[in-house]
Amino acid sequence: MLPAGTPARRHGGPECSRRRRRPPQAGAWRSRYPSKVSRHLQLRLEKLPAEVQAIAWKAQVRLCKRYPQLTARGKHANQVVVAIAREMAAFAWAIARLARSPADGAGGETPRVQGLIAL
Repeated sequence: MLPAGTPARRHGGPECSRRRRRPPQAGAWRSRYPSKVSRHLQLRLEKLPAEVQAIAWKAQVRLCKRYPQLTARGKHANQVVVAIAREMAAFAWAIARLARSPADGAGGETPRVQGLIAL
């Protein structure tokens, strides 16, 4: 029970937000290295639509250029990774919008989305 007049806590606190941030930031650390497609990744990409592959490659090239730019500007490495993780979320949003079916406004699972889930 909360004392009278105390607002209710609506989120899980700092630990909860830390768990939500960790996966995108882990992917953003990869942008320290030059963009490339490994053989293993190429096999997975072949199963995806061409539009999704184009957006993913555009994201990888942009984000791998962005890390050296921001660190050269004097930004702290952790701050750079958070900025790149935010940009990565925008690219993921673009792919998710592309995967939505325009026929039904609800965005049900289409064959395109089923291919994305396999990633």
